[in-house]
Amino acid sequence: MIFKQEKTLVVYLVRTEKKEECVAKLVTMYKFDRDGWERTFEEGKSNHYLIKYEQLLETTNDVVILMEYANMKV
Repeated sequence: MIFKQEKTLVVYLVRTEKKEECVAKLVTMYKFDRDGWERTFEEGKSNHYLIKYEQLLETTNDVVILMEYANMKV
């Protein structure tokens, strides 16, 4: 029996129109927690551990989150 592994999260390194590197994170729509997303960015809240999120785009099946690219080099 073959089981199909379901994708819930995929991450790509992309370039914006301004030639800047950023990350595009694709999350399946049913796994995306909109309430949690909105609570994270409530006005007045600050968390210096969070990466800068640029944009949130919704498609029929997925949510695309564009965020800054953070590469930890040791």
